[in-house]
Order: sequence, then C-alpha cells, then structure tokens
Amino acid sequence: MEPERSLKLSIWEGVLAILFLNWSTGVMVTGYALALGASPQALALLGALPFLAQRLAPLALFLRGSRKALAVRLNLLSRLLFLPAAFAALLPESLRVPFLLLFAGLSQLLAAPVGVVWLSWMADLVPEAQRGRYFGFRNALLGLVGTLGNLLGGQVADRLPPPLGYQAVLLLGVAAGLLSVLLLRWQTEPQETPPPPARAALALAWRDRAYRRYLGWSSCGTER
Repeated sequence: MEPERSLKLSIWEGVLAILFLNWSTGVMVTGYALALGASPQALALLGALPFLAQRLAPLALFLRGSRKALAVRLNLLSRLLFLPAAFAALLPESLRVPFLLLFAGLSQLLAAPVGVVWLSWMADLVPEAQRGRYFGFRNALLGLVGTLGNLLGGQVADRLPPPLGYQAVLLLGVAAGLLSVLLLRWQTEPQETPPPPARAALALAWRDRAYRRYLGWSSCGTER
C-alpha cells in the first residue's frame, strides 16, 4: 500500500496547507492589517516577512532526527503561533499591529526550514519515475486551490464587518493548517538516502547542463 497511500495523503495535506499559507501571508492578512490601522511601514514589513523568514531555511541543514517528526513539530508550532495574530483586534489599538507582526513573524520564522526538510522526505517517498507527474499534478492542484481559496476568503471578508471577516478567514486558515499537520503525521517516512559528500554533490550538479540553465534563469529573476 505504500507509498501510494502516503502520496494520496500528501495531496490532501497540500490542499489544506496552501489555504493556511495563502491566508496567513497573502492578501487576507494584508487586509486584516489595514483593518487594524497598519501604517505603510508596517504593511511593508508584513509583506517582507515571508522573504526575511526564508533566510533561515538553510538552518534545516543543522537539524537532526526524523524528517517527519521535524516537519510535523515545526509546522504545528508555526501554525499555532499564528493563532494569537487572529485575535490582535481584541487588544488596545496601539498594540494591535505590533502584536500581529510579532506572531506572524514568529510563525513564518519557525516554518522557514520546513520546506527543505519536507523536500528531503518527499524525495525518498516519491518513486523517481513518478516525481515529474506527481509533483506536476500536486503543484497544479495547489495553485488552483490557492486561487479559489483567495476568492472564497475575499467573499467572507466582504460579507462580514471588518475586522471580523478577516479574523474568520484567518481562523479557518489556522484550522486548515492544523488538519494538514494531522495528515502529515499519517504519512510514512522511508529510510533516508545517505547524502553524497557536499563537494561531490556540487560538482555533479554543476556538470548538469539543465541545472546550470536553471541557475542562470533564476539568477536573472522571473519578472521577464
């Protein structure tokens, strides 16, 4: 039954996770911040948080132990930490935006290394012959769900008075995020493939022409 069972669970896990990610880092949380009276500087910082948090992604290289356990624990903590941000509107006006920024930032900082750990786990879980089809389908589905999720979130936010509408969307996002952690726990973790020495891995990657083209494309940016 494995890895098929876990691969199906991973698709549903991704669907729930993308709702949390879109609503906790996208237009919904920006609208919430505006409803709380955020200044342009605070909005700029809120928008920069995901990019600042990614600076900590390399810390995943120093984490030890089960990749599944690390992904589950870090995701659980990061999503629970976003919960107080949804209640920032209940605080005195002067504390609302700083409170939102604090807990949104902590949530994203904890989640930053998860992507590296999760990809390593998935690389061993998804058979090599299926990786292109599997991740192509999964990513396409998540893109569709993310778009529909933003439309749904916007409907909810518009139908309820601010900031209540935004709070409802953020709380739904946290609930979806916590359910996705449960699905992560139900997936299996294969034995980790021993990594090659770092120098040998870099040399092998550099000899790959397609990888060099990708580096050149990504270094020039995607805005073109």
